[in-house]
Amino acid sequence: KYKGAALGPIWALIKPTFTLFILWFAFEIGLKRNGGVHFINGKYTQFVFMLTGYVPWFYISECIVGGSRSIRSNKQFVTKLSFAVSNIMTFTSISGLYIHILLCAIMYVVLLCLGFGPSIYNLQFIYYALMMYFFFLVLSWMTAPLSAFSKDFENLINSVITGLFWLSGIFWNTYDISPLWLRKLMYFNPINYFVNGYRKSFLTDTFIFDSNYTTETIVFYAEFIFMIFGPSGEALAMYRTAKPEKRKQVGGLLFSAVLTSMLTGITEPIEFSFLFVAPILFAVQVVLAGAAYMIAHMLNIAVGLTFSGGLLD
Repeated sequence: KYKGAALGPIWALIKPTFTLFILWFAFEIGLKRNGGVHFINGKYTQFVFMLTGYVPWFYISECIVGGSRSIRSNKQFVTKLSFAVSNIMTFTSISGLYIHILLCAIMYVVLLCLGFGPSIYNLQFIYYALMMYFFFLVLSWMTAPLSAFSKDFENLINSVITGLFWLSGIFWNTYDISPLWLRKLMYFNPINYFVNGYRKSFLTDTFIFDSNYTTETIVFYAEFIFMIFGPSGEALAMYRTAKPEKRKQVGGLLFSAVLTSMLTGITEPIEFSFLFVAPILFAVQVVLAGAAYMIAHMLNIAVGLTFSGGLLD
């Protein structure tokens, strides 16, 4: 990406840092908004509130846009080398994570200078950063192949990214939304979960499982229903509809894919087996997955989650 530039990958750090400086100048020097933003247990200046939301957003946007482009941008490796294509998305996410950690270090120094921290709650950043990495890595495993097959899908990603920015509480407090049903609907936006998590870690010293904000975390626990039981049902359906003379081969293939999903929560082997052959089934799966999240919310299900919602968790 930065081949031929004298500073090379340092530009990946300079660009977001310069953007943050411009935002600081605009809000603190230009607009001089003294009202601040109310968030959980305090009132914060617009710049501090924006800073703790913008830093994770830089990584999130890079994962969404860069991840979806990763196969198309590195097609020379796909055609000339023999290796797992998913490695391209993994390397893209890891390279962005390095930059993100450096930005977080700069942000932390700024917050310390402004009187925030240090605090034991700052360590929650590790949890949110890892969850963010794995979530958007899995997302890129789904969007990158679709973008490689369809330029229209890549254009769709580029079109919605701005909307995601303004719907994800980077500049405003999602906990102040009214009516209540709309506020709870925002919990289903994973970007909100990570952005607010960074603010809880660095600004408000709020525990991840604070009883006032567990609904936001419970949304993610619905993955257990989807990851463990969803692919198993899909595989059983495909096995039963396979031709009798092919069922032995189909059963062997699907069993390994189901086992992977149930143990680790990695569903791509199952999903890719029908995504391009019968895309209507993928649309059905989206509806059923959404129902799993709704059921988990209605039943107040709360189960520990560290990676991707499999039996290992």
